[in-house]
Amino acid sequence: MGYKKVIITKHIQDRIRERFSSVYDAFKSDPVSEIKNLIDNGYVSRSFINNTKFMHYLEDTYGYGHTYDFIVNGDIVFVIKKNEGKRIAVTCLDKKKTTFIKQATSFKDKKKKKKVKKPVGIHSLEEIQEMNVDIDDLLADLRK
Repeated sequence: MGYKKVIITKHIQDRIRERFSSVYDAFKSDPVSEIKNLIDNGYVSRSFINNTKFMHYLEDTYGYGHTYDFIVNGDIVFVIKKNEGKRIAVTCLDKKKTTFIKQATSFKDKKKKKKVKKPVGIHSLEEIQEMNVDIDDLLADLRK
């Protein structure tokens, strides 16, 4: 596939050990070359590129102005950042467990919604004056 010359970071080694312990335990001696083989024997999936929130999360995390490839091998999705002609494997995801992807796609999407009080009713100026309510206090309450 042409991904033999990918740079394997310490971070991705830790993520594979953490998320795919059985795969990592099966590595014989050199985890870097084993990870390169997994990436090289995978296939490119472009479906992640269509998820703009996820891509925004990746760019915030790993930098803007780069392109990303997603290599799938079994349940492992490798995120490859292309940077000035170099291919860097920055992290990996579990295809079956989408919690990371869900967290990433809901990134900065949960803004606090301001609760709007239901209006009690519309009153005329004469009705407000009869209620002995100061108009300035009423306007101050409306501005909140």
